[in-house]
Amino acid sequence: MLIEGNFKANGAYGALQIGGEGFFNISLEDIKDTWSIEGPLANDKWTLEHFRLNPEIGKMQIWFSDMFNGNEQLNKVALNFVNEYWPSLYREMLPFLSNELDEYLTEIGNRVFSKVSFSKTFP
Repeated sequence: MLIEGNFKANGAYGALQIGGEGFFNISLEDIKDTWSIEGPLANDKWTLEHFRLNPEIGKMQIWFSDMFNGNEQLNKVALNFVNEYWPSLYREMLPFLSNELDEYLTEIGNRVFSKVSFSKTFP
């Protein structure tokens, strides 16, 4: 899976100033996921309360163009760090990411399931 986009960052981590804008991409390989979809069924319609994902990623490669306001050396060090230690960083970010995705996917799921018959979709 390839995720691409533009970013704009402005902040600090202790004394380290982070800021810049540019392009990023994240390459993910060997993705395995378990879905947990919960919610009541009424009048042959499924109303989702939660749509949780638990993705396991085998390999991740991250690239960003200018996270440190033109400091290419610091950008390179950050990229090396993130790409070396992504498994630990990912484990720390997963609860936050999972909560954000739950809200988003629940909303999308409810838009879909409000229009279809549960008994016809899941006979």
